[in-house]
Amino acid sequence: IRSPQVAQCLQRLQSALVDDAGSFNSIIANFQLDASDGAAAMAAGNPIEAFLNCLIKDVEKKGDGKKSDEEGKDAGDDGMDES
Repeated sequence: IRSPQVAQCLQRLQSALVDDAGSFNSIIANFQLDASDGAAAMAAGNPIEAFLNCLIKDVEKKGDGKKSDEEGKDAGDDGMDES
């Protein structure tokens, strides 16, 4: 994480997120994330944390959906084994 390449990417991300007032929301929209998930960090002046919070919440939401699908499939399989 301390490599010059990572540091440079983080600097570019940070500058892209804070360039102007609409930049953060535009980037979040391009990634199809929910801007409200990072609102607290953005209000505190940390756009990278805000962006990462949005990513984390998105992954958690998608992960919860997959777990529900898998549980439903497992329950359906139990009934089909009886012949």
